[in-house]
Amino acid sequence: MTVPPPVTQPGPALYKTILCPLEFSDASTRALDYAFSLAQEANARLILLHVIESLLGEAGAAEMGHLTVAEYDRYLEEDAIARLKSAVPDQARVWSAPEERVTRGRAYREILKVAKDESVELIVMGVQGKGALSRLVFGSTTHHVIREAGCPVLTIHG
Repeated sequence: MTVPPPVTQPGPALYKTILCPLEFSDASTRALDYAFSLAQEANARLILLHVIESLLGEAGAAEMGHLTVAEYDRYLEEDAIARLKSAVPDQARVWSAPEERVTRGRAYREILKVAKDESVELIVMGVQGKGALSRLVFGSTTHHVIREAGCPVLTIHG
């Protein structure tokens, strides 16, 4: 867990709002398990977020060649919402009402924007290993979020 400065006084960690960004990897699915556990223990609000970064490079774009850009865009959003909803175990819906959201843009910017707009007190996110060159040139979403978040970030390795 990375806690940004300034930390006033350490005390019990009771989070009212938790954000869990998902890109549907094993690491983010594992992070979601932690987010549910923390949200249940703290009776916290849980926001599940998927960010669509671009149409270019999306898996399945070649098979969807018969769609217009607008149709493909709508397909990506509907698919992401369906995947977020299916990621929520039935028993979790008994004690909570997780919010599923899909946004568009750079993933780290959207995560930070939602965290700020919703007064998120904890971000729980999965970490995927990427090549050193990719991290050096572009940075990773996780590193950007950790550096710029105004709340603690719990990172879970896949």
